[in-house]
This record gives sequence, structure tokens and C-alpha cells, in this order.
Amino acid sequence: MDLTNKGHLLVYGMAGSGKENLLTTLIYNLCTTHSPDEVNFYILDFGAETLQIFSKYPHIGAMITASDEQALMDTLVLIDEEANRRKGLFTEYGGSYRNYIKESGKKLPLMIVVLNYYEVFSETNSRLAQAITSLIRDGMKYGIIFIVTTATNNSLGGSASAVNKWTKINGVEPGALSLPDLNNGIDISSYITVPNTHNTYTPPVNGWI
Repeated sequence: MDLTNKGHLLVYGMAGSGKENLLTTLIYNLCTTHSPDEVNFYILDFGAETLQIFSKYPHIGAMITASDEQALMDTLVLIDEEANRRKGLFTEYGGSYRNYIKESGKKLPLMIVVLNYYEVFSETNSRLAQAITSLIRDGMKYGIIFIVTTATNNSLGGSASAVNKWTKINGVEPGALSLPDLNNGIDISSYITVPNTHNTYTPPVNGWI
């Protein structure tokens, strides 16, 4: 998964298929191989809230749960304002995050917005769903990447064709990850690609199983 070059990622699968295990592995991998100057996470967790284990990591810009309506709105405003700031910043670099990082010699973190359980988010925040769609459409060129999970494709229209349409509209890699069963010990770390300068972070955890 080359997040910088291929952009947004949609992960869908039934309950118990391993979506949150995948997110946990992905976030942990990037936090331990990249500095906060390189990667920031904004986590909107509408699932079992297991992602809160990362709340103290310095890479985390926001950790939002379903009950934090005001915090959710504030975070989306922050992301939108940052997108507009980067739009101006990248003017001399073809409007591209990748060009800016490559040519300016400056650091600017990749912003990764994790939206866990899109169907819960869209049902409880229908007014904000359109805002999310706009951010997804424009985000990649400004270094703002969305990773979206959903338990079923019903929230995206109820069919495989609807999933493909949704991914096409929002610039998500079509069929990027379908998880009928992720209980096979897949090492996802080798599939995650974000440029770094080898500034690593050792998380304050007591142990991992």
C-alpha cells in the first residue's frame, strides 16, 4: 500500500474479518518507523474504539469517537483549513504535496485520516458526510490521505458496482483491500509505504501479543 503515491484506501469486510487489526498494525508500523514530522494521524473511530490505544502517541493529531460530536466538527474544520493552507503553500510546486517534499527540501507531515466504520459515521453525521467526501476528493494532492473502513458495502450503495463507483468518485484505489478473512497471519508491514528519514519512535507500551 503506497499511501503517498496511490492515495486513499478503502477497507471493507464483515464483522470479525480483521479490519481493526489491520488498522492497528498499520498505525503502529508507521508510528514506529516515522517521526511525527513525517506522519500525523487523525483518527475518527466509530467502531469498538480499540484505536484509542494510540491516543498518547505524538503522531496523533486527534482521536475522535462517536460521542465526540463537537470534537468531530472541530477536527474536520482543522483538516479543511490545513488543506487550504497547503493549497497556497504548494502553488510554486504544481499544487502537489509530492513535488513540495521533493523539491523544497522542507518537511511537512503526511496527514492520514482514519475513518473507522464509515456506515456508523454516515448514519449519525449525515450532514458531515458530504464534507468528508469533499476532503477525500481533494486531499491526496495536499498530502491528506483517508483510510476508510466499512463492515458492509450497503453504506456505499449495496453492491459491488456501488463500491467501485464510490471508490472512483472519491479517488480511492478500486478494490484496494477486501477482507473476507484476515485471520491468516498476514504481515501487512511490508505493504505499507510512506517516505521517511529513519526517525523512529518507540511507543510507551507494556507489551504486544
